Amino acid sequence: MVLAASKSNVAAALKFLSKVRGGLPTLEQIRATPSQSLSTAYQSAKKAALEENKTTILGVSLTDVHIFELESRGTSEPWFSFAHSFTMGVAPEGLIIWQAWGEHGYRLDEWVARDGSRLRSWDEGDSFVRDFERLVSGKGVFNAKRNMLYKRCFDVDIFKICGPKGPERPVVPKFEAWIRLHVLEDVKVEDIAKFTFSKGEFVG
Repeated sequence: MVLAASKSNVAAALKFLSKVRGGLPTLEQIRATPSQSLSTAYQSAKKAALEENKTTILGVSLTDVHIFELESRGTSEPWFSFAHSFTMGVAPEGLIIWQAWGEHGYRLDEWVARDGSRLRSWDEGDSFVRDFERLVSGKGVFNAKRNMLYKRCFDVDIFKICGPKGPERPVVPKFEAWIRLHVLEDVKVEDIAKFTFSKGEFVG
């Protein structure tokens, strides 16, 4: 997100998922604010790509509402959260997804190395967004259907990680998702070129 943000939007991009910068929501904010729609944002970005030759970057935060509720009561410690964040690039050529997944998943460089950040067709993009919307809809428990959709989207098997022989605690007993987006519209090459490397140092 930061690499693609214009100079005027860098601070907001940094804040989006930063606890230190006050970018993470509170339970009160979650309850007072409707969940955003990735499908709506994706369709808008796709239209801009195909009709106006524009590139859009979508930062997506999948928030686990129940873990916030448990934390507010001081009872979150025995449970593992399904929360995740990722970034989508929607351009005239198609769709790219960048993501990493915690200690028991993969790093960003590993995701890239196994072709996770490949250019995807519009059919692949549509399928990803459709699976994501099915995953986050409704409430209940993190069941086999949700685990299948989660694995399709993020290449992580929550049941295996949180199962009896897995390395983590059980996944939260109630499933409720809340989506937050950070959208960068009409991203230009010069937005990315604002950063340079000088003698091994990263310069903004």
